[in-house]
Amino acid sequence: SSDLDVYEDMGKTTYKAILWAYENGIVKGTSNTEYSPGSDCTRAQLCVMLWRLKGKPAVDTTNNPFSDVSTSLGNTTYKAILWAYQQGIVKGSNGRFDPDGSTTRANMAVMLWRLAGKPTVNATSSPFVDVVASMGNTTYKAILWAYEVGLTKGVDTTHFGPEQECTRAQLAVFLYRLNNLYGYIQ
Repeated sequence: SSDLDVYEDMGKTTYKAILWAYENGIVKGTSNTEYSPGSDCTRAQLCVMLWRLKGKPAVDTTNNPFSDVSTSLGNTTYKAILWAYQQGIVKGSNGRFDPDGSTTRANMAVMLWRLAGKPTVNATSSPFVDVVASMGNTTYKAILWAYEVGLTKGVDTTHFGPEQECTRAQLAVFLYRLNNLYGYIQ
């Protein structure tokens, strides 16, 4: 129906990726008829999606370094953030996680690279003018890896858009491609 916000004309890959993520229980909509593809993905939402992608592994809920992460976020979100921390996927800053903060495209690349086990990056130079070694080794390597394995082509041929906020649609595409590579969900 016309009030749904996920439709084929949004781009075949995006459409397929969002439906795949929904059908596999990785994402839920923001309402019964909306996914909000253009909305920014929060740090908490990304952790939940990664935790579900990995099959909702067990979590040590007593190991919580974050003053702003508690069960008041909801049990799933609470567990997912702690799991991501315990796996070394997220680090937080000064004892805080900032669950409602937005996830940049650079953050997302770093988290997926860590989730994948920090694979070796073969690229020696960046195809993007806005991805440079001075960003920090982890961020630089993670973005080159994401490009190298085909998770992203960038926002255009010469820009990755590292500081742009990652939308829920972009995240679904990244996870869909990551799963095609690693087969977390068959």
